[in-house]
Amino acid sequence: MQKFSFLCFIFLSMNVFAQVTPSTQKALNNQMAFINQSTKEVQSMVKSFQDFYQSLNSAKKDKRRTWLSYKCPSQLDAYYYEQAQDKSGSIGTQLKTQSEKFRKALETVDEKCKAIEVYVRLKDYEKDNLEGGFKLISDIQPLVLDFRKVKEEYESKIQEIYQKSKTLSPNPAYVQCEKNMRTILEKDKKLINSLTCNFNEDIHTGWAKEEIQKNINEIDILLEEIQKNTPKISYPASSYYSSFVSCALDFQKNKKYTIDQYNFEAQQSDKHANDAYWSYINYYDGCIASFFNLFVDFTEAGNLFPLKVTNIAPTFEIKNQSVIVDSKAKFFQDIPYQAFEVKTQNSAISPALNNSLNKYIDFINEGIRLCNNLLRSLANQDVTLTNFDDKKTFYYYNKDLQLPQTLFQETLLANRNLPENTKKSISSQAEVLFSILKEMSELNQEVYLFASKKTFQAQGFKRLEEIRDRYKILYETFDKYKERLFLDLKKIFDSYKFADAQNSWTKSYLVISEVVQDDKDLLLIAKKYFKGEESNPIFNTDKLNTSMRSLIANEFTNMKGIERIGRNHGLCPYNPYEDVGTYSQQFMEYPKRLNNSKYEDFTYKYNSIVYEKNRFVDLAKIPLLKEPLEMDLFLLKEPYKRETRTQTQVQNTQPTITKTEDKPQTKTEKVETKGVEAESTKVIAKKEKIDTVKVEVIKKETVIVKETVIRDTVYIRDTIYLEKPPPVTKDFYTLEGYAPNNLVLLLDVSSSMNAPDRLPLLQTSAKKLVSLFREEDEIAIVVYSGTAQVILPSTSGKEKAKIIKAIESLEPRGKTDANAGLTLAYKVANQKFKYAGNNKIILASDGEFGLRPVVMDLIGQNANAGISLTIFKFGEKPTPSLKQISDKGKGNLVSITSQNAEAFMINEAKKKK
Repeated sequence: MQKFSFLCFIFLSMNVFAQVTPSTQKALNNQMAFINQSTKEVQSMVKSFQDFYQSLNSAKKDKRRTWLSYKCPSQLDAYYYEQAQDKSGSIGTQLKTQSEKFRKALETVDEKCKAIEVYVRLKDYEKDNLEGGFKLISDIQPLVLDFRKVKEEYESKIQEIYQKSKTLSPNPAYVQCEKNMRTILEKDKKLINSLTCNFNEDIHTGWAKEEIQKNINEIDILLEEIQKNTPKISYPASSYYSSFVSCALDFQKNKKYTIDQYNFEAQQSDKHANDAYWSYINYYDGCIASFFNLFVDFTEAGNLFPLKVTNIAPTFEIKNQSVIVDSKAKFFQDIPYQAFEVKTQNSAISPALNNSLNKYIDFINEGIRLCNNLLRSLANQDVTLTNFDDKKTFYYYNKDLQLPQTLFQETLLANRNLPENTKKSISSQAEVLFSILKEMSELNQEVYLFASKKTFQAQGFKRLEEIRDRYKILYETFDKYKERLFLDLKKIFDSYKFADAQNSWTKSYLVISEVVQDDKDLLLIAKKYFKGEESNPIFNTDKLNTSMRSLIANEFTNMKGIERIGRNHGLCPYNPYEDVGTYSQQFMEYPKRLNNSKYEDFTYKYNSIVYEKNRFVDLAKIPLLKEPLEMDLFLLKEPYKRETRTQTQVQNTQPTITKTEDKPQTKTEKVETKGVEAESTKVIAKKEKIDTVKVEVIKKETVIVKETVIRDTVYIRDTIYLEKPPPVTKDFYTLEGYAPNNLVLLLDVSSSMNAPDRLPLLQTSAKKLVSLFREEDEIAIVVYSGTAQVILPSTSGKEKAKIIKAIESLEPRGKTDANAGLTLAYKVANQKFKYAGNNKIILASDGEFGLRPVVMDLIGQNANAGISLTIFKFGEKPTPSLKQISDKGKGNLVSITSQNAEAFMINEAKKKK
């Protein structure tokens, strides 16, 4: 009797929990495939509805627009429906009610989609003043919501059937992989379903930034754990699992990017929120869900038969309640500093703790980069003047300052690895630094509005003076606090021992650190001089010279055992080691030209050295500590005053002639260049085959700053040395191992560029360059012909199709105004400045152009700050005036032909790290 009861229990159990077989899995996944295909159709329709709504709004605002166009994109295919219902056996029968209801919801949306097309084709919008179009969109909105609801019910029923079955003895590694992926998928799906698309995107209705940041933090922690332990499973499932993790990391980057982009400019409408929404759906469907479903196709080897996941069903609303963004800056909240002590440890520092310390330094360095770029904008646009007494008007273009919000959040997450008694002090210091950056950003918004709304016309410049003074306080406070934070981080690092003091990585790091410290000692002396604290500075370079020579002389001893991959390989650790020595050699020369330098010249070179040290740390196989960058000085400058000169003074202005040993005869000629014109003397050498010109032309204009007369000297040569085409080898067509790019293509699209060897040639070579772009590369396109305009804002290399579309849209028109083009191009380049990246403007033109003195100054200032200017000359050979401009911009002058255009274009994107 007991035996009979036991058998009955087994029989009943088998009825409740049937085993999942490949055929069961296939039948259930047929339902998922039907859902996915239908959801894709709805996605395409919703996007078309959004575009149609925008066209309705445009037509409503612009009465001159008398036409509309629309084509319904859906193409319902019965194949997937038949597979789900008729080709899935008993499971298809069980789910027939749900699948039919789902099909009906899809067809209802499709009917409305086609109704819009009919409405437009009949031109009924002309009769009802567009009201019928708005009503159709309004009617569709609940239908799209209903589609999602029915979809979720259908999925729930599929899950219910699946849960009644189970897999017997699945491979634990496969189970762990599925669990890891599903956890991330569920969190991302929950986030996206909490968002929506607002068709009325011209207003700002808010954005769920906090919820998105919470999702980012949670998944960052999950991915960190997942990457520590990779379960061992068979190929190709292992490949799809790895691809899923890579996709999840990319999706995280995308979410962080959208958070960081949510600045004052983005908060003026809901366009940013809508773009983020669709990008999240694309990453979910096309990346993580796609690789999970491919993984499912190859899990039978692990005796596992999981369900696939479905795509996101989008929804939309038409919101009208705007959220006003407060543009008034709020004072940062300081937190009293909490000192702490650390005990000397007998062990080596753990990788987790070391990574956390370096994450804080990464945050510091990003803050410094932002401060320096902001200061450059303020100085270039005259916010740093000592007074605005003579100011009549004011322009300011830096409206989209981006705070390192997600990096700050990553920094706070890294706090969990710090010693317990240091956590509160370290995190609070980082919070204060971010608070300072936030106030700077809010002040930047205020300055932009002050200029764009022309507030100064009614209120004068008193508020701008207050903002300038506040900026100075914030800038200097950030400098002081970041140094204190770094010293605390270093104190934690120094409390641990190196695992092996004789390790080549350790020895090399220590000599690099010694050289960098000696460089910093020189920098601090220069800092006192430029601040006016030391009038006669004494630069003792002996110590730096000794450490630098030791670093270079002992390179192969220090680096013994570390593989030397090659100078052109971005991952070779010898490169940063050698560059620290090379740059330090150059840095030693800076004090010799102190009177002709700016403090920014010192910080730029020093920060290049620090960057190389930090790159060495990134490449090292042992835990090492990074170094913080140095900030520029917030110095006020006197307003520009022009000297009124007499006719006698003008006549007495004579060019300086450089004489040669042959004492050649001379004759006087008129030398003209665009933007500069003066009487000068041309030296003709006696030797027949040599025609050398060395002339210093003194401009007929003198500027007085603090009663000091400064004259610009322009060198003009008959012989122009152009760049030679780079050698094109098999490894030429790649950007791997090179610094990330921040390129601005400044293109002359005047009518004269309408020739096969000009604009079309430029488009072809530019598209080839874009095809090589990495995700970290960014490019913007500015055109000038009469007026300058940005036709493509800085765009990541991952959006190649978008960039190429912009390039292909270029067409010749109008006249040329390089002054306006360059001014706008530098604004765009500064907004995306990449420290230690390849920051460059490539000006492409077929003509000669004169530049105003203020634009020449702008070129020089930006060149010193790290944004170079290269000129591509199409058509005739370039003249000395173009060489003068490219030299001022610390870039190249290139004569473009059909044979070299592609090579030169790619080569300009290759800057060694």
